[in-house]
Amino acid sequence: MLRQVSPESENIYDFIVELYKSFNGDWQAAQQKASIDDQELQYFLEYAAQFLGNTGNFKSFGDSKILPRAKQESFDALAATSSKAQQFYKATEGAIFSAPDNGKLALGYPPEHISAYYPDSPNITKADIDAVAAFTEEKKLLVVRISRLKRMIIC
Repeated sequence: MLRQVSPESENIYDFIVELYKSFNGDWQAAQQKASIDDQELQYFLEYAAQFLGNTGNFKSFGDSKILPRAKQESFDALAATSSKAQQFYKATEGAIFSAPDNGKLALGYPPEHISAYYPDSPNITKADIDAVAAFTEEKKLLVVRISRLKRMIIC
């Protein structure tokens, strides 16, 4: 599921879980080691809860990107408390906090929006997607359409 949401979702998940494991769930210990204040820890935990609740960094309703209120420096400090967590955090390449343009703050058809449904097709267009959908429908293969994206399940 994470892989289908966004390219960075798996690494964000691993980052959050690794931090949790590193401190056996003791977020105050993580906060102390990272030297961040109570508000920044609260903002990080709110982001983590939204991420985990939505199974990715886009809202499960509305398909808009979840951006943390915590400062990037606080994430940096938390990541630095665990080498494994830091590895996953670095792999997100800053995608937790931003998007290359406003269109990438929403799920939708590439290239205007973000989609991880077509990972091996960076230049796929809506016309390409529609052509595949038309072909599968013509062949009487099941095509399931959800939200603004066409998620294909071929049976």
